[in-house]
Amino acid sequence: MMLTDSAQIDSAAPPLGSSAAQSSDDTITVDGICWYTRRMGSGPPLLLLHGTGASTHSWRELAPALARNHSVIMCDLPGHG
Repeated sequence: MMLTDSAQIDSAAPPLGSSAAQSSDDTITVDGICWYTRRMGSGPPLLLLHGTGASTHSWRELAPALARNHSVIMCDLPGHG
């Protein structure tokens, strides 16, 4: 996914959770297509992409551990999630 000048980020959702690895949900619109994203942690960026028929929930066990040292970015591919 390449963000262009037409990309819009809607970060109206407040941060979630009370654990050390808090997350935030956003919707990114690129060329008229909405992408649901979840971010957590800080550090070097790490993009997690799920497979066909899956969603960001695929990473629910692994993401908090990765977020200790990375800025983890997960997105639901269009038509999934």
